[in-house]
Amino acid sequence: MVGPLRSMAEYRRYLAGIAGFRLAIEPSLRDSGFAERAGGWRPTSIAAALRADLADLGMSDMVAPDMTMRIGTTEAFFGCAYVIEGSALGARLLYGRARELGLGAGHGARHLAEQSATLDNWRAFTERLEALQPFDIEAAGAAAVAAFGLAEDTFRALADE
Repeated sequence: MVGPLRSMAEYRRYLAGIAGFRLAIEPSLRDSGFAERAGGWRPTSIAAALRADLADLGMSDMVAPDMTMRIGTTEAFFGCAYVIEGSALGARLLYGRARELGLGAGHGARHLAEQSATLDNWRAFTERLEALQPFDIEAAGAAAVAAFGLAEDTFRALADE
């Protein structure tokens, strides 16, 4: 659903979709209160960079996140964080495509630059995840699927426009 990002129009569509998803889910993760169970670890936030990227491309008023996700358990927190942190790998590929369009860390693709800069937060995430006991992996998986569903709904809504 992201697309190949071969044009600015495709990139703008991607940016609107990822912003709609991340600007909806990041506050839910931040405000859930479950970071304490993770030893103070927090998922990578790219909301500020996304807002700057949207402004760079004149899109600041185009994204109004109206979807939220209730994160009521440790498993839901880690399932959603899995989706957020795992996206850093894909961000590396997308950042290369954005640079081909003339975008970068200083204009239009800050969020991708931040996401793809390091995998340290992914490593810290997996260490904490492996240390959790007791932990219901099925519930975490269901939360990850729900988070992917939220992203899919956001991109699908853009395709329907």
